[in-house]
Amino acid sequence: MKHIKLTAAKGKLLTNGKVYGKIVYLGNCDSADNWYEIPEEEVENEQTELSL
Repeated sequence: MKHIKLTAAKGKLLTNGKVYGKIVYLGNCDSADNWYEIPEEEVENEQTELSL
């Protein structure tokens, strides 16, 4: 079984639209194409809005 590890660049987070993380280990049925980087501040802003 092959394990694939994705690591976000400095100041970025990886997301698939539901899960966020600096490091993501892909499952057998997942693909790197499903993940993209976003600025960390974008997630912090979303969390603040949800708290209100």
